[in-house]
Amino acid sequence: MTSESKNSFELVENRDAINLLPTENFEIWWVFAFGAGIGLLALIIFLWCSRKSKKQPDQTAKLAYQEAMNELSSLEINESKRVAIQVSLIIRRYLAKRLDEPALYETHEEFVSRHDALASFSEDTKLEVSDFFSRLAAMKYGPDDSETSGPETLGRKAIDLMERMHAS
Repeated sequence: MTSESKNSFELVENRDAINLLPTENFEIWWVFAFGAGIGLLALIIFLWCSRKSKKQPDQTAKLAYQEAMNELSSLEINESKRVAIQVSLIIRRYLAKRLDEPALYETHEEFVSRHDALASFSEDTKLEVSDFFSRLAAMKYGPDDSETSGPETLGRKAIDLMERMHAS
């Protein structure tokens, strides 16, 4: 071969260029550290959410009780029917907030006939609440007999009942 036939522009790859490529120094302990970090974060979130949900019902019950007692103490005492309507609404609102009861949207007959109504209360308290709702319904829809059960007496009995319901 002559020197003219030989290609002098032949590209030869430099073997040292391969050393310039990044190599992965992947260590297995990074995987475990990352997994442990994710697990710890999940545990913290779980504990925070479960603690928050445990405190919530107590705070809701206290807030509902305070609102109901404020409304009962600032009740305008005028005629028995209006007081009975207001007291019924206040107690139903309290039950709806505290126990997640549908009492606010039921008639007193529906409420009293429901077997799971006030499931967290004692039998005596359940009976007292249902009797009180029946009395309120008789006052709301019956003839006006303000002499037998005055609005002041009704307000005091409602406050006593609220205190017993909140204590149980």
